[in-house]
Amino acid sequence: MQDHGNPERTRLLVIGLGNLLRTDDGVGVHLARALARETWPAGVRILDAGTPGLALLDLIQEADHVLILDAGDAGDPPATIRVSAPEEVAKAGESAPLSVHQADLLGVLRLGEALSMAVPVTLFTVQPQSLEPGTELSPVLAEAFPGLLACVRTLIRSLCP
Repeated sequence: MQDHGNPERTRLLVIGLGNLLRTDDGVGVHLARALARETWPAGVRILDAGTPGLALLDLIQEADHVLILDAGDAGDPPATIRVSAPEEVAKAGESAPLSVHQADLLGVLRLGEALSMAVPVTLFTVQPQSLEPGTELSPVLAEAFPGLLACVRTLIRSLCP
């Protein structure tokens, strides 16, 4: 887990999730690493979390708002972006999966809610082309990456003006 942020109060925590050994499953981590090389206003923290499990709960409790970047298999064409607002994330599980890590992610978020540690979570997911073993993004996601990054930048700025 790599933390790229500042010690001030975290207004927006951007967390990249994924497994870098399963091609497009790592898109959230790739996005977080690219964002971490940029300059952000005080209060914005970028975190490459990989597959943190329950450790995610410790991370999100220190933020006013959380933006999670992940692969999301909704059956869309590869590189399709979906943004789920906090109220959609809170209702997840009642409909189509939001993230390829939904079981772990939702379990952690629900545990945080039960422990009165809930914070608003926005989910930015990208439809993978491949989840096969491999350390590089698929050709489709690699080509789309600059546009994906631009969309995340815009979303960050809208969540933390």
